[in-house]
Amino acid sequence: MKSRKTYMALDVGVSSGRVIVAGFDGSSIESREAFRFRNSPVNVRGTVFTDILRIFYESTLGVQKSLNEYGDAASMGIDVWGVDFGLLDRDGQLISNPISHRDSRLAGITEKVFSVIDKKDIYYKTGVHFQVTNSLYQVFAMKELNPGFLERAGYFLMLGDLLNYYFTGQISCEYTGAVTTQMFDLGTGTWQDDIIGKLGVDRKIFLDVVQPGTFSGYIRDDIVPGLPAGQLKVIRSAYDTSSEIAAIPASRDTLGRAWAFLCCGTTGTAGMVSSRPIIGEKGFRYEFGNEGGLEGTFNFLKNFTCMWIIENCRNRWMAERNREISWEEIEKASGLSAENDIFIDVDDDIFSARVADMPSAVLEYCRRTGQVLPRTMGEVARCVFESYVLKIASILDRLEQITGKKMEVLHLTGGGSKNHTFCQWISDALALPVIAGPAETTAWGNILIQLKADSEISGLEEGRVLLGKSLDLRQYQPEAPGKWEARMKKYIDVISKGKKNNDRDGDSL
Repeated sequence: MKSRKTYMALDVGVSSGRVIVAGFDGSSIESREAFRFRNSPVNVRGTVFTDILRIFYESTLGVQKSLNEYGDAASMGIDVWGVDFGLLDRDGQLISNPISHRDSRLAGITEKVFSVIDKKDIYYKTGVHFQVTNSLYQVFAMKELNPGFLERAGYFLMLGDLLNYYFTGQISCEYTGAVTTQMFDLGTGTWQDDIIGKLGVDRKIFLDVVQPGTFSGYIRDDIVPGLPAGQLKVIRSAYDTSSEIAAIPASRDTLGRAWAFLCCGTTGTAGMVSSRPIIGEKGFRYEFGNEGGLEGTFNFLKNFTCMWIIENCRNRWMAERNREISWEEIEKASGLSAENDIFIDVDDDIFSARVADMPSAVLEYCRRTGQVLPRTMGEVARCVFESYVLKIASILDRLEQITGKKMEVLHLTGGGSKNHTFCQWISDALALPVIAGPAETTAWGNILIQLKADSEISGLEEGRVLLGKSLDLRQYQPEAPGKWEARMKKYIDVISKGKKNNDRDGDSL
């Protein structure tokens, strides 16, 4: 029997970080969470920072604890969210704590950028979807408000690059994270010189990229007391969403069919894996874009506001009732609530601006669009979940329009995969089989990248099949698809009315 190997994944998200330890015996893989820490942005004098030094400190504690409890690991990988970055000076010193994409300086910044660089030009040169949080707009804001940072910069590094540097001492820039900047040219596989030039930023601070799976170096011997130098290898992982998509579990039967993915967390991501970047007029108009995938693939997708709304509703309900409210209780209440066909535009600005009392924001949107007001927790939850379902159905419909491909199955990962009612509604609305799980996929992608680098698997296809056999997944078949067609018509009417009343342009379906 093949000896068992251990791999470690440092998985850092916007609200928390964790260290996962995975064991592989040649035929199956299992994991456990060894360490978790909170991660919150820090507001200092009106500027919101990502506390990268605290993240690094907590990460070192997690690595130490994992090695002490589980013994040696074959390697470690680091995955972090995209778009945010830090600057090192020419001596390798951090110039400032990275400014968070949640900072208010980004309000209204896109129109300023588009006055300097044509919007369509950005899309066709990068192929990346538009989000005000993309590094492009953060760099523009920094150029206006903190020009000294960029003037002193020697290296532009994404957050995953920074943590990799702190752990190994090696400065490098990972490909999938670089793509999230919207300053990278997918066609040439390098930085987009024209866009960077129009920003007025020194091109020299942008390093050539390395691919996920690249050996980065050994963990510094001062991080884990007693760990011999050169013992723990660090393998470059993909940024978190690309890691998550890389680890979507599938059987060989599924891999032979046209399948779409839905990563259903605080932010939702829906799309498909493509062998080439998909850049065209429909993609531009419907606000789809490309991200860097693994093994020469590209993730063609659209982001939308997902569990953020219901998560904040839950926080408010718990504060009002002064007790814990489980997700199971919310799911049950929404399922028992009568079908009332009340819908919201989950991407409307009101849901990002009024997070302190999210149920009131839902009521305000319904009032603004002339709908019946949901009153109970179950009615509000059903309104939100059904709006998610119809948003997802709209995105999948447009994905098929753009690509000309009919999807045959949907893989649903993330927290939403644990809500059985929600998953069944999605299957019904899409008239597609849905394979749900696991709830947390990002670290699995990190582990698969390490397994491939260690020649334990031949590639992602083998890795996906391995996960499909190792994890407990749930499958859903359409049961009542017809009733969602009428709901879609009302949903479209409500969204159009909401946009008109809000005096907004664009296409948010």
